[in-house]
Amino acid sequence: MSLCYVQICRELWFKSMPGVQTNQIKKRLRARRKTVLVLMGILTAYILCWAPYYGYTIVRDFFPNMLLREKHSITVYYIVECIAMSNSMINTLFFVTVKNNTCKYVRKILLQRWRAAYMPDKSTAMQECQTSVLPVSDELPQQQ
Repeated sequence: MSLCYVQICRELWFKSMPGVQTNQIKKRLRARRKTVLVLMGILTAYILCWAPYYGYTIVRDFFPNMLLREKHSITVYYIVECIAMSNSMINTLFFVTVKNNTCKYVRKILLQRWRAAYMPDKSTAMQECQTSVLPVSDELPQQQ
């Protein structure tokens, strides 16, 4: 399975597009490389989430006396299982952050909150400059 993933990644990362390198082709290459990074992230998350679970299962099946001596073996099992099940959520987060420039929007929001928290005078002055107060009349224009 690892060899298949390596082959897919190598094919997507290093294969070049034929013809003249236009902006559209460069965007496709960037999209391919982004796909490879997401694939590697998902595989890494899978390994990090499920390896403890499978390790615990091997110890439980082949060395049961080891766990019977441990006082908190059931707690360890629930923690390891929770980490393994969190892989689904992590995969979803990978896809969401890559799709639709979510990272860019999150950075923008965090930067705005940071500015509001640590530079209140500047942000207030900026907001006052950016908004203009137009006089509002109570009279409605007469239609003829």
